[in-house]
Amino acid sequence: MKIEIEEIENGYILSWEEEWGDEGKMHRVKHVIEVKEDCSDESYREALTEVFLFLAEQFGETYDKYGEENLNIKWNKKGSKV
Repeated sequence: MKIEIEEIENGYILSWEEEWGDEGKMHRVKHVIEVKEDCSDESYREALTEVFLFLAEQFGETYDKYGEENLNIKWNKKGSKV
């Protein structure tokens, strides 16, 4: 599966092709993730986190309420020099 991510002014558009019907026709599917109206840094982080979680789910990594290996994205770590 190939998913394209396009950054737009107020969020992200994720698009890919899926097979449609018995004839095997392909059609384009789009999923829009919008940044909240306040456009704060936090809103952009939430939208980007939603992009990552959506991608993980599309590639088979789903959330398991009782699982010990769920994807966890946090934005509270200090960076370090490389």
